[in-house]
Amino acid sequence: MDENNSAPRPWEEPAPVPTEQPVVSTPEPTAPTEVPKKNNKTMLILVAVLVVVAIIIGAFFLLANNETKTPTSTTTTTTTAAIVDNDEDEPEQNENDIAAQSINTEISSDLSFVITSLNNYQSNNRGAIPTIEIVNNESDAKNVKSWQYFIENYLDYNATVDGGEKFSETYTIKVCNYFEGTCPKLADLSWAQNKYAIYIATKATCSKTGEVEMSESQRSVAVISVKKPYSNMTNKYYCLSN
Repeated sequence: MDENNSAPRPWEEPAPVPTEQPVVSTPEPTAPTEVPKKNNKTMLILVAVLVVVAIIIGAFFLLANNETKTPTSTTTTTTTAAIVDNDEDEPEQNENDIAAQSINTEISSDLSFVITSLNNYQSNNRGAIPTIEIVNNESDAKNVKSWQYFIENYLDYNATVDGGEKFSETYTIKVCNYFEGTCPKLADLSWAQNKYAIYIATKATCSKTGEVEMSESQRSVAVISVKKPYSNMTNKYYCLSN
């Protein structure tokens, strides 16, 4: 057998076939990862919360401090009120004065009623006022131009309808001419002699200060009544005009 025969021997393993080695690529070095910084927004929120807590605590102590001072402030206010209430310059009204002023308020209101009724009469009679004097008889009471008609149909009308006391039964009504001097002198009027008397003065008017003044107008009327006296009274009668 030829030694140079290259046929493989059955007991010999075949020589390994050389394989191609894979190429290993070396990765490029990467930059080191930065450590994340703390979130600025979170820090701001935390600071804001601390500021709010500090404000609340400060307000609590401030309120507590004010509450401790409340009794001193209350005492001062009470003392001031007591000084005002004890004002000796204001005179104290007695029972007689109170009663007199109550009566005078009613008289003033009733005089206003007379003026209102007279205005209604004038509206129904083309602005004219009654011209016939009171003589207290049935014929004049039916005459539209008489004062008696005015009293019964305008002043006493509500009482007639409601069944109450007539106005002429509460007051004594007297008609006079102030221009001609048939009215009594105001200086002579007194509560003792003229209480609950109403004077209807024609050709008269009332000034802004409540004084009676003469008028040449045929339709000017002033109603006058005496006041019930009371302390510090400055004017002893009422005067209202149409």
